[in-house]
Amino acid sequence: MIIDFHMHFHPGQGRIEDLLAAMDANGVDMAALSAVVRPGTDGPAAQAHIHKTTKAHPTRLIGMACVVPYEEGAASLLEKYVTEFGFRGLKLVPSVQHFLPSDPRIFPVVQKCIALDIPILIHTTAVPVPGTRSRNDDPFEVDDIALAFPEAKLVIAHGDPFGPAPAIAGKHPNVYMDTTTTFARYARLIPGLGEDTLKNMGLVSGISGSYKTLFGSDTNPLKTHRLQENIDPIRALKIPDDEKARILGGNAAHLLKLS
Repeated sequence: MIIDFHMHFHPGQGRIEDLLAAMDANGVDMAALSAVVRPGTDGPAAQAHIHKTTKAHPTRLIGMACVVPYEEGAASLLEKYVTEFGFRGLKLVPSVQHFLPSDPRIFPVVQKCIALDIPILIHTTAVPVPGTRSRNDDPFEVDDIALAFPEAKLVIAHGDPFGPAPAIAGKHPNVYMDTTTTFARYARLIPGLGEDTLKNMGLVSGISGSYKTLFGSDTNPLKTHRLQENIDPIRALKIPDDEKARILGGNAAHLLKLS
């Protein structure tokens, strides 16, 4: 089974049928879908939109919740999305949502994720959005959370093979990284880089980097080309089939409790 751990669908962002068609064309069985919530916006409406969409396609789409983690009631709201909507993870974008992941104000949400046994997908790498603080997306912040909450299941989005993400994912038992955009782009441009990155991750912990890496594409219905651009470099990796299967879906199935 191939699972895209990192997709988006916001209200008014095209047709879900286009996203499903792109999944079919690229052999993707399931995808984790989220709508990023900004401070002061109608977050529940966006989450209801994801719930309605995933409920209509339960064998193809999985809901990932999104809350502004320092806002009052965020942990309770997250619990509602998981227990009532069936969402299986949390997506956070620190720069867009205006917080540092190491900020103690968000710890109740991290603790709620631990209690609910759901993963947290945390955006890293700078986004070209005016008014955002790019340092909030530093993957070293994920390192701090992992040290404070070693039982939290954390996924570094946009794992950069030239940055600290592989080492951070490699050294913490419950930290992973996804291949979305950055890893896939460099693996496509630089022969052997993807394989070397996975090998180096294993040197940190003694566990193959394929156990700590998840396929993702950042695809949405208006940018379906991203799916092929991100999956082809993973399929082209010169690694054993069982390792490739873990990256393409096995690890996601484990984190999302699909198997």
